[in-house]
Amino acid sequence: MENILLKIKSKEAYDQLLSLLKKIDQNEIEIISDNVFEQQKAELHQELEAVENGTSTLSDLDEVDIELDRIISQYEDKTIR
Repeated sequence: MENILLKIKSKEAYDQLLSLLKKIDQNEIEIISDNVFEQQKAELHQELEAVENGTSTLSDLDEVDIELDRIISQYEDKTIR
C-alpha cells in the first residue's frame, strides 16, 4: 500500500484530480479527506503517548484470544436459554 499527501492550490485543480481519482476502482484506491487524516493522526499520537508513558494496557494474541472466548461464551450461554 502506498500513500500520498497532496496540497492543491486551486479549487479547479482539486476538482479535476478528484474527478480523475473517482474513475479508479474503489477497491484499488481510498480517498481520505484532510479532516479524517488529521483526526487519525491525532488519535495515533495519543495512542503512542499512552504506550510511551505506560498508561495503556497491551495484550498479546493469546490473551486476546482467551478474552474473546470468554466474551463469546457469555453471549452463547444467553442465546441458548
